[in-house]
Amino acid sequence: MTFSEAREFRLRLAGDRKGEHMNRAALTRLLLLSLSAWCLLGHHQSGQGLAQNPPYVHEGSIGDTSKKPTPPNSGPFQYIPITEWAGHKFIFLPKPKSLQAYGYPEIYGGKGKFGLKRLSGTGWAAYAECVGRIATVTEVTADRDDPNVYHVRLEMDDGGRVYKAAARGEVVEGIGLVADIDAARSLWLGKTFWYGGDGLMTYNAETGEYGTVKLRRYSAVKVVDIVAGFEDFEPVRLILQASEGSTGFQDIPVSGTNTSDSLREKGSGMFDKLFLIEDPRKVHAWSSEVWSAIESRTVFVGMTAEQVRFSLGDPTEINTTAVQGVIHEQWVYRLGLKESQHTILVYLENGVVTAVQI
Repeated sequence: MTFSEAREFRLRLAGDRKGEHMNRAALTRLLLLSLSAWCLLGHHQSGQGLAQNPPYVHEGSIGDTSKKPTPPNSGPFQYIPITEWAGHKFIFLPKPKSLQAYGYPEIYGGKGKFGLKRLSGTGWAAYAECVGRIATVTEVTADRDDPNVYHVRLEMDDGGRVYKAAARGEVVEGIGLVADIDAARSLWLGKTFWYGGDGLMTYNAETGEYGTVKLRRYSAVKVVDIVAGFEDFEPVRLILQASEGSTGFQDIPVSGTNTSDSLREKGSGMFDKLFLIEDPRKVHAWSSEVWSAIESRTVFVGMTAEQVRFSLGDPTEINTTAVQGVIHEQWVYRLGLKESQHTILVYLENGVVTAVQI
């Protein structure tokens, strides 16, 4: 079909839309013929026709779609997905006194009285036989039936005993990445920081009771030791000594290895949120009244937004409106545990506190 014939077909189709009666089959044939003509012209007439334009639909895949492992994090703390645990060392974490009798309930092959002892001849890994020992992961395999479950084989470094764990998601309860503790020691041990947390924890090993050391906000603390914490999502414990002599600890997450997605996101950058590397009183030449409020975690009218963050931290929620060039903000702080939570509302105009509701 020539170009003029194709044009005639298109004109006939246009005429049909204006009132001529043509059945659906005829219309379809004309459309196909017209498209065929244009395609032929594109092949035979260089520089003319639609065939010279890029196609609107790309057939097949684009780029390299093969699944790649999660890239390593920058910095000293490397997040390692469970599929890449083989060859890495994990420590059996200590537990509070109330949980020691249960051992490590997700790890089998031990002498514990719980677990599948009657079926397999072994029970859970008992606390006394494993706490503080280091094992190397020698194999990780995905479960055949449940894609969220992985089977992890651990071999003790000090004797070769083999333990096995079934990890749901990327978590084996009760173990921590040794590289996280080593990296924390190389970075922070012996150094002084300014602590912005609510207070240091204490723990009585004989009674199993916790306590709290209350400090002025941004008190100077020295890292006197770094050891394994109680929780797999906070495996690094900083033992801290305050300038007034009191001692306590702060457990923190670091790389996010052996942690659920939600806790990994929540714990990201926790050290930087809790500690400053310089004395903020030297960095910010604020009045003694402002620093007194910050140290006691209070807010008063006239403080700036930055000062409020120093005192109360990041708000849970910010509601913002703009009226005639004035930015009105309501900062909502929901503090404490859910069952005993209380709310503080801070109102600001153009970044300055105008009211506080407790």
